[in-house]
Amino acid sequence: MSSSDNSVSITTTAGTSTAQYPVPFYTLPVNLPLPEKLEISTGTLVNNWRKFKRAWENYEVAAQLKDPQNPAWNKERRAATLLTSLGSDALDVLEGLPFEEEIQRKDPEVILETLEKYCIGEVNESFERYTFNKRDQEQHEAIDAYVAALRVLAKTCNYGQLTDSLIRDRIILGIRDNAARKKLLQTQKLTLKHTVDIVRSFEVAAQQLKQISPQEEIRQVNRKLTSYDRKADSSNKVRGGNLRCKFCNRQHAPERSKCIAWGRTCNTCGQKNHFAACCTAQPRVNYVEHEDDVDEYVASVDSSECTNQIDTDDSQNKAFATLVLNKKEEKFQLDTGATVNVLSESKFEALFGKHQLNKL
Repeated sequence: MSSSDNSVSITTTAGTSTAQYPVPFYTLPVNLPLPEKLEISTGTLVNNWRKFKRAWENYEVAAQLKDPQNPAWNKERRAATLLTSLGSDALDVLEGLPFEEEIQRKDPEVILETLEKYCIGEVNESFERYTFNKRDQEQHEAIDAYVAALRVLAKTCNYGQLTDSLIRDRIILGIRDNAARKKLLQTQKLTLKHTVDIVRSFEVAAQQLKQISPQEEIRQVNRKLTSYDRKADSSNKVRGGNLRCKFCNRQHAPERSKCIAWGRTCNTCGQKNHFAACCTAQPRVNYVEHEDDVDEYVASVDSSECTNQIDTDDSQNKAFATLVLNKKEEKFQLDTGATVNVLSESKFEALFGKHQLNKL
């Protein structure tokens, strides 16, 4: 038997046969990295297995290890490459897993099936569906990535022919854009493809809107404005740049350090940083003298006889009302903060006659 150009010729007793049979020659691409090892102790074992199996199936095709037309071809080499890719931790686990026959440890299909049973085990369909229905779109997650994640979760839910319709419903409930959700709910006979197209169009429109309408320019403020600065009126400007100060009623530069009232307490309202002469608050009533003897009269308003008239002749800053007391009209100043009605002695006698009044 002689060989040349990866072929052989077979010699028999009858002579030399000219038939040529190819000799298989295997090579692995050196620039194609092996799949990442199967993580056993870190992360979720189910997810780790799914990632490894997906990477291994792609690697077999890229490295031309598996012939789809002849799966039995090159089994030993495939098994050796698979065991090399698993990593030491997964190999230790595989050594402890049972095989029906020892020769099956060199069969890549049996190795993958055994590892899948160990990593996934019996699928809890109810829990898988719960996980699927709880999956919402994450922040900054594109719709295409969200749909891909839902498809992965739906594989273990056993939805069958309802898979696409349930993924569509999960998208409607799980997306973050309420405007897109409203559009989806308004659309009749909605399919999964149409759903994804609508949400994708909203995402593109939102990105384009950001480019068309950029954020408003933020201008720098050199110093924080105080209440002193805000209350300064430009109409009070005088020569030399001084102002008529609203807190001390003097002319000085528009700086609070120049105001002699800054840090002082007002005698009228009790607040700081202004004098009583510049106070804009209404004067407070500290106390009201009242009579509480047995002959105390309480003024009441008779709605049937009240004129309901407000008189503001005396002052533009005060309000008055004419009330009927003891069948006589008398004008009172309205004071919402007062607790009693106050009458002078002369007014009291004019309305109710002379009575013995006792001092408090």
